[in-house]
Amino acid sequence: MRSYLIVIAIMLCSVATNGQVDFTARPVADHLNIPWDLLEGPDGKIWFTERVGLISRIHPDTKEKDTILDFRGSVANSVEIGLLGMVLHPNFSEQPYVYAAYAFKNNDTWVKRVLRGRFNGSKIVDIVTIYELKPAQQWHQGCRLVILPDTTLMFTNGDQPAPDSTFSLTSEIGKTIRINLDGSIPADNPFPGSRIWSIGHRNPQGMCQLPNGNIFASEHGDKIEDEINLIVKGASYGWPKIEGKCDLPAEIEFCTANNVVEPVWSSGTQLTYAPSGLEYYPHTRYPALTGKLLGVFLKASRMMVFDLSEDQSKIVSDKHMLMFRYGRLRDVLVMSDGRLFVCTGNYDARNIAPFPKPDHDVIVELLPVWEYEDPKVRVPLDTILYRADAGDTVKTAVEFCSDGGTPVFYTRLFTNPGNIFEARFWQDGASTEGTDCYLFRVQYTPQTDFPYVATATVYYANPGEAEHSQYATLIGLPKKGYIKATQDTFMVSAGNTVECFVRNIGLDTVTVTSALFSPSGTATITGSEYPVRIAPDEVHSFTFKLTTPVAVGSVIDVVLLTDAFRDASFSIKLIPVSVEDDEQGPRFALAPQPVRDVLNITLTDGSSHEISVHDALGRLVYTGKHNGTSVSIPIMSFLGQASKGVYTLSVSARGQSRTTPFLIAP
Repeated sequence: MRSYLIVIAIMLCSVATNGQVDFTARPVADHLNIPWDLLEGPDGKIWFTERVGLISRIHPDTKEKDTILDFRGSVANSVEIGLLGMVLHPNFSEQPYVYAAYAFKNNDTWVKRVLRGRFNGSKIVDIVTIYELKPAQQWHQGCRLVILPDTTLMFTNGDQPAPDSTFSLTSEIGKTIRINLDGSIPADNPFPGSRIWSIGHRNPQGMCQLPNGNIFASEHGDKIEDEINLIVKGASYGWPKIEGKCDLPAEIEFCTANNVVEPVWSSGTQLTYAPSGLEYYPHTRYPALTGKLLGVFLKASRMMVFDLSEDQSKIVSDKHMLMFRYGRLRDVLVMSDGRLFVCTGNYDARNIAPFPKPDHDVIVELLPVWEYEDPKVRVPLDTILYRADAGDTVKTAVEFCSDGGTPVFYTRLFTNPGNIFEARFWQDGASTEGTDCYLFRVQYTPQTDFPYVATATVYYANPGEAEHSQYATLIGLPKKGYIKATQDTFMVSAGNTVECFVRNIGLDTVTVTSALFSPSGTATITGSEYPVRIAPDEVHSFTFKLTTPVAVGSVIDVVLLTDAFRDASFSIKLIPVSVEDDEQGPRFALAPQPVRDVLNITLTDGSSHEISVHDALGRLVYTGKHNGTSVSIPIMSFLGQASKGVYTLSVSARGQSRTTPFLIAP
């Protein structure tokens, strides 16, 4: 027992010293269909709604799950509606009633209802309607429910189908509604004979009450200015005249004239957050959250922790957690023992790659992260090939994956040369966890100078710490036929022939019709009769011979004329004849050919040689200095992953070089 207490003391000391920095997650349920509301049942299980019309419960530890209401025949799961908010009677042991909001279509009219059902120990039965809004709509229905300490039911209605009715006391559209649990109107509502509690709302999807009685609701703005409001009896919140704070001249005038209550938090004008579930955290299980407001967000894909003022009526600061790790977060649940759960709404998500994932929507338990290790990122494909003609717009993605247990927060993406990432993920920021991978969307137009090679470097860091980086190489190749020399310049000694190699890096066969030389007449092609056809990915050799005296150091430019959209060009350079062996550069031999696992080179002397290898696209894959007469270079030591095909070997010594191609066999 004593050792157990010592361990607890050490843990508490560690927590006090380091503090909680974020959450990781433990899966509880998957393959759900848009879970919307989570609550704790009297049995200690998580009760939850799915928008298709199901109410189920699941044990948070054993994951045992059962469905207690199948309402799919009565619910219209369309756009933003279906079976949504749910709440249980506070005296459930004696009055086992469940209240839930849903919508359906009656002929051509959308209808929103609040039902009451009785739980008989295994199923919800005896369904009755205690509230109806008609007409409703397929979107902006609010639908978060709270039972207050006086056993009245409060819930939210959005502004559709009539946004101009949000100020009207004869319409319940765009309102917070308060009724008795039998559906009747409380006598102390602010507007006599009316179920309306507050007015001027757009689409409140989160609501909770604090122990001191304060009620907060989170509300969607129109793309910007999402809000959290302190709900006050009889108050007006301004929509559609006011978005967010009363900070524009016309808004200030309207707010003053109509006593509009400003939100306690607004997302501002730069980003769409789309708030949903809202809860208060009263426990000490996670001290970083104690006494704070928790909000989850759909489009911003995160949980935010809001610090409250001393009287808990204002938000004074906020912190972002779980950013883009699980996609759209729909609801957050605080259990009676302080455990914390969230559910996602990714099933019908748009433009939030890489979601939805194969397991669709999930419920996860959040577990604390007390301090970070350095995040690690890997790239599944370090070289990515794209096929496009000049001027085409390529739309694809570059994938980066977390390679460790600590969360990864991506901070920015940089490409060189140029910013080819004209369109990325729909917002700047992302994170992964465990082995999750994250797709950065790519949209770019390749240049005509194929291959177009760029690097895409992602930067990532723990909050407040130095950045790390990882990169992938992007190679744009043409869809049409396209031949390119394996080197920009081939060397030849006076009076000798030189073999030059070209490769078709396109998708169509290219026909070489003739060759041009500059200066004219300085070289001829031997051993080839036009036309020469070169198939896709084929490497073809052309042998050239100097025909007129050319000064040492001169360069002959060669253009192979083709039927493709671009001809192949390269140069031949005349270099001095070696004094020692009447041939240019150091002498060496390769054996065996083709190369499979090891590149074996035999040199003629033991002096220092610089050896380099380039692939067929001219990229350096190996370089090193070697002494002696025998050199063995494992293919696995090449940069990147060596593949079959033609490579170029260059050996330099005493200021002279010799270059030759070789083949790596599969």
